[in-house]
Parts: sequence; structure tokens; C-alpha cells
Amino acid sequence: MAALTLLVVLLVLALVGGPVLAIVAFARVRRLEQKSHASSLGFDSNATSSQLRALEQRVSGIEKALGLLIARVDVFSQSPAANRAAIPPPIPAAPLVSRPEPPQVSPPAQPPPRAPQPAAQPAPLAAPISQPAAQTRPLRETLPPDFENVVAGKWLNYVGILAILFAATFFLKYAFDNNWVGPAARVGIGLASGALLILWSEWLLRRGYRYFSEGIVALGGAVLYLSLWAASHYYDLFSPGGSFVGMVAVTAALVAISLRRDSQRLALLALIGGFLTPALLSTGGNHEIVLFSYIALLSAAMLVLERVRSWSWLPPLAFFATQLYFWGWYSSFFVSGVLYLTLAFALLFFLIFSALPLLSAHREGRITAPECFIAVANTAYFLVALEQMLWPESRWALTLWLLVLAAAHLLAAHIPTPEQRVRTPLASLSWLYTGLSLLCLSLAIPARLENQWLTITWAVEGVVLVWLGVRFASVWLRAAGLAFLAITALRLIIFRLPGGAFLWNQRFLTFAAGVASFALACFFVRKIADSMAVEERAAFAFAAVAINVYALIALSMELWDFLGNLHSYTNQGWSAQELGLSILWTIYATGLILFGMMRRSPLLRWQALALFAIVVVRVFFFDLASLSRFYRIISFFVLGILLLAVSFLYQRRAQRNKSS
Repeated sequence: MAALTLLVVLLVLALVGGPVLAIVAFARVRRLEQKSHASSLGFDSNATSSQLRALEQRVSGIEKALGLLIARVDVFSQSPAANRAAIPPPIPAAPLVSRPEPPQVSPPAQPPPRAPQPAAQPAPLAAPISQPAAQTRPLRETLPPDFENVVAGKWLNYVGILAILFAATFFLKYAFDNNWVGPAARVGIGLASGALLILWSEWLLRRGYRYFSEGIVALGGAVLYLSLWAASHYYDLFSPGGSFVGMVAVTAALVAISLRRDSQRLALLALIGGFLTPALLSTGGNHEIVLFSYIALLSAAMLVLERVRSWSWLPPLAFFATQLYFWGWYSSFFVSGVLYLTLAFALLFFLIFSALPLLSAHREGRITAPECFIAVANTAYFLVALEQMLWPESRWALTLWLLVLAAAHLLAAHIPTPEQRVRTPLASLSWLYTGLSLLCLSLAIPARLENQWLTITWAVEGVVLVWLGVRFASVWLRAAGLAFLAITALRLIIFRLPGGAFLWNQRFLTFAAGVASFALACFFVRKIADSMAVEERAAFAFAAVAINVYALIALSMELWDFLGNLHSYTNQGWSAQELGLSILWTIYATGLILFGMMRRSPLLRWQALALFAIVVVRVFFFDLASLSRFYRIISFFVLGILLLAVSFLYQRRAQRNKSS
């Protein structure tokens, strides 16, 4: 008997407690609205009739005082000197404290004679009225507008909904554990409660309670999802397919409600519920076609909602959820036998999320930050998917895909847009998709080429980008070209290539291509150097220094191998190589000095002087201790002769400058 009584009490609490709490919150919101309306009229809703009468009397006194003041001003304006004695003294302003009777005006007394004053002197009469009002500002004016409505009308609504959801969950769990209600009745109660809550929200919306109504819709949708999940997962009342259809119907209903109410919050609820549906009903099996078809339809629907209502939060969340499902399935079920099917779905997802930025840019001439994020992240996702599925077994297919993507992005960059709406170059479609096209093209190179050919191709691409940046006055293209030249420089140092015939092998030819690319890049920007920023000029100055550094490295490696092979049959091979490096560096530094004087380039001359310093240190500290007498003599002799020649050239240059 006690158990039956407890069951009845809990059922009453579950079915009646929620509406009761909602009605209490409803009444509280209405009371707050009445108070807010009363506050906007300038008086408290609890003001008594006596206080109103006192306020009327105070206003009447102020009107009489103002009438006397106007009369006094008229007297001043007619005869300020003759009639001053007949002017009654000023009437003090009515005090702030309400009184039952207006102030009494006593007969005017004759004031003593005094010096004439300006007619505007009585103006300070208004000061006693405004000053206390500023000092006694009500506390409610210091709070944000409608702060109380926000706390009581919205926050309490959210907390109340969450509390009811927890209470219903705990009660259902307790009732299920004790078998108080059968499985069919449990699911039926849940479905009926969810539907009734959504219907009740419509009744609330028609009476103007928008936020409260949306909270009730969220509660009803959560109850419906939970009931359908329990019917399939716990009680086997519905098959997974049946519950899936039911959850899709709930999602569609929430989408329709969000569209009719123009509510992004309800659309987000529908998005979350729609993407949770496969996870809630998962049986652990491989259902690729059903899963990915549903995800594609849901993502497309969310993108349509964004275009119709401009709900910018939907596409990023839909993209993130799609990636979770795709890569989660890929890590568990992908095999080579379903390569083409999986690749088709990956392409479908890529096309769906590529459509949003294209449509937005075509219609408005620009893209927002969320759309820019989707465009970049979507391309990155598809590139990773291609690499995971095609590398290294299908390198030719991967290269073809990358070239097609590069061409597609380049085509998208030239879609006509209303130029008058373009805000900044970074926000336009052209720059974004041009960069993505260059990314795909750059990745196509290593997909097919290797070793020295990859380095040479990236060097050529860097030069082409610098030239395009100069041609179209684009600092971003020049920056991309410098990035590829930096990659080329790193690859020349990190990846060691084998040598061969003197000056005719893949190592020297690769270095020559790198040096030529650095030189051409500096040559292209020489005409616009004055208009470039300081940072960009410094970057190209480093490229100019890299010309000589890498040329000297290439020549040094060639000479080292040549002398080593030439003296391989003697014991003097190492000494000959060391001497050869010292002489080569000295001759190269001398050539830089001469060329720098011809071109009047301080940068070249300072590079030569730095190289001379390195050679001097090498000869005096290394060659002197390591080389034999014969090689030591040659090293010092060559260094001394060339240093004297350089010194003579500098002195003659100084004399010419003085004479001119």
C-alpha cells in the first residue's frame, strides 16, 4: 500500500510539478513586466493616492513661484532703476519633501537700496531643484535595463527546465528500476509529455512569451529524443530503423518550428539532435551508405537554413560534426575494397561545404569569418582524405586529384562578384581561392616528384609568385613566393644530394637552380623596392645574401670532390682540398668586391669583406697549424696578394671621390 501511495505521489510530481513551476515562472515574469511598466512612468506601482495629491500640490507651488519670477523679470525689463524698490523679494523654490499644502507667499517687504544687478541674476533659483535630484538617483537606474527581467524571466527559465529534465530523468530511472510502469507505458508517457510541451509552447508564444516558449520547446524535444532512444535501446519496442525515423521526424519538426519563429536557438537544438541521432541508435555495425547519406542530407539542410535566415553558427557546427562522423567511421571500418565509395562520399561532403562561401561571395561580394574558416578547413579536410586513401599506392591518381582541385579553386577565384560590396582584399573571394589553388598545386609537386626535381620545381614556383606579385602589385603573392624560396633554401641544406662529374651533376644543377631563383626574385623587385615595406625589403635582402652563400657552398663542394678525386692516390689529398677552399673563398671575395664597386652596391661589398674576414681567420688559425709548409706558403701568398690588391682598389676609390 505504501509503495502504491509513493507511486501516485511521484506521478503527480512528474506530471503536475513541471507545469506548476512553469506557471510560477510565468506569473513572476508578468509581475516584473508590470513593475517595469510602472517604473517607466516615473513612479512606483505601490504609490498611494495621498502621495499623488502631495505631488500635485508641489507642482502648483512651483507654478506660482515661476509666475512671480516672470513678473519680476518684466519689471526689470521696463525700468530697472526706478522700479527696483517695488519688486518683491524672490520666492524660494519648493522643497523636495512633499507637503500637503502649497507654500504661502508673504507680502513683499521693501529691500534696502543696493547696486543694480544683471537681469539674469534670479537664474540660480533652479539649482536647488536639480542638484538634489542628481544626488538621490534611484538604485534601479544604476543597473542595466531589464536586468531583473533577464534574471527572473530567462535564467530562471533555463534553470527550471534543466531541473525538470533532471527530475523527470531520475523519476523515470527510479520507476524503471522498480518496475512500477510497463515499458510501453513509459515510452508512451514520454512521447505524450514531449508533444504536449511543444503544443503548450505554441500557446505561450501567442501570448508574447518568446523566450519562455522556446525553453519549453527545447524541453519537449529533449523528452521526445530520450523516449525514442529508450524505446529502441532498452525495451526493444521499436527497431533501430523505427526509432531513427522517429528522431528524424522530431528533427524536422524542430527545424520547421525554428523557421516559423525565426529562432537560431531552436535551429541549433535541431542540429544537435539531428547529429546525435546516429550515435544514439548505433549498433556498432558498418552502415556507411545509410550513415553518410543521412549526414550529407542533414548538412545540406543546415546550409540551406543558413542561407535563408543568415544563421552563421549552423555551418561551422555542422562541418565539425560531419568531420567527427567521417573520421570516426574511417578509423574503424575503412578498407581498400570500399575506396571508391568512400572517396565519393568525401567528395560529396567537400562539395556541400564549398557551396556556402561561393554562394555568399557571388551574392554579396565578400565572405564572413565563419565562411572563410569553412572554405579553408573544408579544403584541408579533403586534401587529408585524399592523402590517407591514395598515398602511396595511387600516386598518379593523387597528383591528378590535386591538379583538378587547383584548377577548380582557380576557377572559383574568377567568379564575378559585385565589386561595390567588396570590403577588403582579404574578404574577397579571389584572394582566398587563389591561395587555396596555389596550395593544391604546391602539394601536387611532391605527390609525383622527388628529391632534386621537387626542390627545383618549388624554386621555380617561388620565382613565378614573386613575378606575379610585382606584376599585380600584390604583397601577398610576393610573400608566398618568398615562402617557397625559403623552403627551397632549407631543402638544399637538409637533403644532401650525391655529386658526380665536376660541375655537371644533379647536386650542382639543383644548387644552380636555387641560386638562379634567388637572383631572379631580387631582380624582379628592384624597381619597386622603394615602395615596399621595411620588413619586405629585409626579406629580399636576405634572398640577395643567399645568392652568394649558396653559390659559394655549391662551388666549395664541387672543388672539394674534384681535388679529393684528383689526389686520392697520394697522401696530400686532404691538404690540397683545404688549400683549395682557402684560395676559392679568397678569389670569390675579391670578385664580390669588384662587382660591388661596379654596381655601387654596399651590400655586395660588405658580403665580400665578411668573407675576407672568414678567410683571414681560416688561414692564420687553421692553415698555419694544419697544412704542410708548401701548402701553407701558397695559402698565405695568395691571401696576401689579393688583400693588397683590394686595399689598393679601395684607396684609389677614395682618391677619386676626393678629386670629384
